[in-house]
Amino acid sequence: SESAVRKVPSAKTAAKEPVKGITKDPSPPAHPAPPVRRKASVAGSLLERSLSFADCNVHQIGAAVLAEDPSTKFDAPFWCTLLTGSPADEFRSFQNRTLAFWIQVYNRWQDFGNWMPGKVPEFLDGEDLHKLLKLPTNKVVDIIKLFDPAGHK
Repeated sequence: SESAVRKVPSAKTAAKEPVKGITKDPSPPAHPAPPVRRKASVAGSLLERSLSFADCNVHQIGAAVLAEDPSTKFDAPFWCTLLTGSPADEFRSFQNRTLAFWIQVYNRWQDFGNWMPGKVPEFLDGEDLHKLLKLPTNKVVDIIKLFDPAGHK
């Protein structure tokens, strides 16, 4: 909806919000470091492989993030898995969702923190996740099982 679109903050404001896989280091380094490379978990070739949906690779994304803010810790293995891996079957509910859907999810998440920077929840319980995603309960439980197999009950 048009009102949902107006609530999205500017890129400058959104950049201040924490995102999984990108964290702020309280003391910026003297020289920008290259993106973290953990060869044990992610092969270097995956970091260099061009993405099918963008004219770049994960290594270039990391370099761009660090060029913008050298104090950011870019978790290359996380982003490589996210951007190049196959989604779990439990995420089928998210496939082919529109941009309007994700804007509404973002706005609901911001509402949880009363639109105050730094006040949005970093973690959600099942009830909040259900409110946020507006998916059927059984689909939300399937998603929770992925992240908390022992505690989802």
